[in-house]
Amino acid sequence: MTFYKWIYAVVLIFLALGSPSALFAEEETKSEPNGDSAWLKLSLWPGVVWMSDDNLEGLGLGIVSSNKNTTGLSASVLLDEASGDYIGLQIAPMNVVGGDILGAQVGLYQSTQGDSLGLQLGVINRSGDSFSGIQAGLANLNGGCVGGASVGLFNYSGFDAGILQVGLVQIADRDFEGLQAGGVNMIVRNLSGIQVGLWNACGDMDGAQIGLINSASTVTGLQLGMINAAQKMDRGVSLGIINLYRTGDGGISGFSPIIRARF
Repeated sequence: MTFYKWIYAVVLIFLALGSPSALFAEEETKSEPNGDSAWLKLSLWPGVVWMSDDNLEGLGLGIVSSNKNTTGLSASVLLDEASGDYIGLQIAPMNVVGGDILGAQVGLYQSTQGDSLGLQLGVINRSGDSFSGIQAGLANLNGGCVGGASVGLFNYSGFDAGILQVGLVQIADRDFEGLQAGGVNMIVRNLSGIQVGLWNACGDMDGAQIGLINSASTVTGLQLGMINAAQKMDRGVSLGIINLYRTGDGGISGFSPIIRARF
């Protein structure tokens, strides 16, 4: 058979299958045992996959990649998604994990629905449940407890948080233990540690607030700033130009210049 006849035969095969993607789809149908794992997956698009087993245990490369559970390295041009758990390194502009992750996510947008342990590096980093490790980006958003460091313009923790938050605005929706440093530092409940910024606010404080404006419900420790406000002084010192405090059940009703202390 001449060379041209070989080309003609290949074209007829592709026409009979409908398209090159149909060839991949047929391969996917034949080789898709539920729960099996592939050591190598090449993904052009969902449904256009070479080695299309449910799970990945090894290396995954593609434009848009979608797996169930992943152990290893997966890198994609647009989106890398795991509907289950992830162990390893995930690299793409958008990284999404439906379960828990142990490892690192690097890209523009990272989102994990479950617990996260490791590193999130990007523009927006999001953890739906608890996070332990390091987050670095413009916005770090956590729905659960945080144990580690969040560094960015905006850092938010929806539950108890600890160790370090550094950025322009920090908000801890529950208790916080550690250091908050930035422009605005807010803790809805109690602080055990230090706040350093232009405006620091918390519930009961056991530690220090250093900034232009400091506000706390109960102070045990040090307030150092231009304006310090404390509803109650337990054991501590407020040093500033203006020190405000409450003497009854109403609002701020007392004023002390320079220093206010109780031991």
